[in-house]
Amino acid sequence: MTAQENRAPKGMVLATSLPDWGEKTVLKYMHKQHADSLLSGNLRFSAASSYWEMEYPIGDPRELRSSVHIASYSPRAQDGLSPFGPQVRGNFTMTNVTFEHECDDALVSCFTLGSFEETSAGLLNREPFHYDACIEITDLHELLCIASRSGVLDPGGTGTDAIGGIHAAPVEYMEIDKKNVTQAGWIPPSPFRKSIKYGWQKEIRVIMPKYCEEAFLRVPEAAHLFRRVV
Repeated sequence: MTAQENRAPKGMVLATSLPDWGEKTVLKYMHKQHADSLLSGNLRFSAASSYWEMEYPIGDPRELRSSVHIASYSPRAQDGLSPFGPQVRGNFTMTNVTFEHECDDALVSCFTLGSFEETSAGLLNREPFHYDACIEITDLHELLCIASRSGVLDPGGTGTDAIGGIHAAPVEYMEIDKKNVTQAGWIPPSPFRKSIKYGWQKEIRVIMPKYCEEAFLRVPEAAHLFRRVV
């Protein structure tokens, strides 16, 4: 093992906690020059914050973020917990205030949940990214189980041993920037939550705590789980 690699800790993938996404197909849209690497069992992860500066429809300036706008509000004792974030306490009146929330950055690898017929129109050969390849992951659950046993993170880097786990789940699409305050008004930000406007992406994400800007999870033993569609 070189200094630039670090074998994934045992049990890194919480396979038993992975959600059941039924019979849905899992796809990865990408550029053809990167497809061979994926077909060889190399999963690329990048910082979720990198989407802040990208163009729509892939980029999202609200990635990892949520907000509550308060036109006018006077907290009362009977209100209990603050509806717009845990840091707001006390008796006072707020007018025309927006609270911004941002969660910790994470390394993310994004996939699409749904058939090629359902999803290709929105992602294949679409400006400005012009993805021209599509790979099917025939069993994402099995891929992550294999990764927990034999996956290698590259680069290793300081802190890689402390990675607590890889988690996979479909993205929830919701109103993350709230304009009306209610007791359920505050939406905690998460790499698994995005604005409703991105709902057509039908994403499923694999994430791990961020320790660098870009990393590869190398799982050559799982290469048989990738199939070229386009």
